[in-house]
Amino acid sequence: VMIVEAGQASIASIALTYLTDTLQMSTAENGIAILLLFAFGILGALVAKKSVNFMNPIYSNQLCQVVTGANTAIAVIILYGPGQQIQAYIVASVWGICAGWKICIERFTICQIIPKNQDAELMGFYLFSSQVLIWFPTLIFTAMNEAGVNQRAGLSILIAFFLGGIVSLWMMGPYEEAVSLAREESDMLHDQSNIVEQELDEVEKSTDGNGKMSICE
Repeated sequence: VMIVEAGQASIASIALTYLTDTLQMSTAENGIAILLLFAFGILGALVAKKSVNFMNPIYSNQLCQVVTGANTAIAVIILYGPGQQIQAYIVASVWGICAGWKICIERFTICQIIPKNQDAELMGFYLFSSQVLIWFPTLIFTAMNEAGVNQRAGLSILIAFFLGGIVSLWMMGPYEEAVSLAREESDMLHDQSNIVEQELDEVEKSTDGNGKMSICE
């Protein structure tokens, strides 16, 4: 989550600089590219929904990162100068699909593997993990840009984050086992809650009307 979100969240800011400086696109043209990036996220959400019919969410997320990394590599190769607005719009649209796909499939996975009654703390940890490194790719790109490095090389650093996400997802345990374990923990917590409720009921029954414990001979 941490590695992938860092790359994904940095696409818009890095791409905007790249489109402006390298492709010399106007403000209106940049606006169209960013609009396509966000609008095609809706299509990405539909892709995520359909993908779970054919594979588990972890594999779907890995495939999403492969497509995102490949699209970024294509952008580095084919986008090199002015007059390439159409190519830039296509690349931005694919990035948008991948962004919507990633967000939906990732949160679906998290919701499936979180045990019941632990939603708050684990979802909070997930949100923290997704935000803690989003500044890093932009910092690297800015440092390279200020050092006079070609912006195509700066854009290519995003590929490393998507590859890191693929490796991290590959290192996860089986999805089915995680879901099964979450359900077992939820059942165990539910049983413990029932026991506590039963004990409280017994205490209430053994208490007289004055709030004092009755003495059983």
